[in-house]
Amino acid sequence: AADAARTVKGRVTDENGAAADGTVTAVSELSGGSTGVLIDHGEGMETVYAYLSSASVQPGDAVSRGQALGQSAAQLYFELRQSEAAVDPTERMDLQ
Repeated sequence: AADAARTVKGRVTDENGAAADGTVTAVSELSGGSTGVLIDHGEGMETVYAYLSSASVQPGDAVSRGQALGQSAAQLYFELRQSEAAVDPTERMDLQ
């Protein structure tokens, strides 16, 4: 879907929080040297966070809504997946 992902501008020092409670399933170095985090929220829902300059979580960590995941590198890529398909996060979560 065209509106399935969001790129949010920020400052390099901004910490980015989890959109909902869940379990970290992956922390990976991405091309260009940024870091990505994948969180499983249950019932087929996952969130993806990319363009992080560093991650403060590890696979297996339980996270709460708003808990810091790491610092952004001037912007954050955010994607919500339902049953592995990207969906518009504004339709599924309390995001603005």
